[in-house]
Parts: sequence; structure tokens; C-alpha cells
Amino acid sequence: MSAISCSATSNLSSKIGVFSPNDPRPYIWDKYPAGIGPENFAHTGVDKTSLRSDFGWDSGGALAGSALVENHFGGLYVDLTRNRAFGIDGCRVHDCPVDGRGGYLTIREELDRTRDLTVMIEGVGLRRIHLTAGGTYRVSFEL
Repeated sequence: MSAISCSATSNLSSKIGVFSPNDPRPYIWDKYPAGIGPENFAHTGVDKTSLRSDFGWDSGGALAGSALVENHFGGLYVDLTRNRAFGIDGCRVHDCPVDGRGGYLTIREELDRTRDLTVMIEGVGLRRIHLTAGGTYRVSFEL
């Protein structure tokens, strides 16, 4: 998730500060417009922005990684083995108490966007819920 977040952030911003262990001054990555990114910083062996080769670097990688995570975990994933829940697609889980019969999630929509969200509860299955922009929801489930 961290790698996908970093890739998406660098793809969506037109200025990214990059720090190199060889130079304490930040390098500002500003040669490409938002939505288009180059290959990895220092990919050529020199501390500088590399060239852009194709869609697969940065932009495509961010999109493919996001799709892979959402297809596998949904927009919100509940790991019952570890008793933890992870908001992936712009939502935050405030609590997730579980007992032997079931549990509930308290979810807050964080993108200020009304939409549907897929919740994947390990061992239970998928559930689609409707989120209203900025809303807080309580979703119950049975085991």
C-alpha cells in the first residue's frame, strides 16, 4: 500500500521533492506535468530525473497496483484473524469490534465523494455499501 500511495502521489503532483543520501539538498522533480511521470529517480545511475520510457513506469504502475489491491482486498478489508480493518479506497475505519457471532465497523468516507464501496470481510465475503460524501456509517456483519 505504501508503494502504491507513493507512486500515485508522484503521478498526481507536478512537483515532488526527492532526497538523495549523496546530496542533502532536495531535488525538485518538476519536468513532467501532473498525471505523467518519468522512470525512477536516479534510474540511470546519476542523481537526477530519468527519461520517460512508457506508460508502465509511474502512471501505469500506480494504476495497476491500485487495481490489484482493490481486486484482492476491496475498498475496505477486514482481517478477522488479526481483528483489524483497513480502509483502502478513501475511507477510514474508526473501530471494528468482533466477537464469536459477528461484529461491526464504524467507517468514515474521507474523499468527500458519494459512491459505492466494496467491503471484503475475510471468511465472510464481499459486501457493497453506499457512502455519502463525508458520512460516517456503522456496518454490521455475522460470522
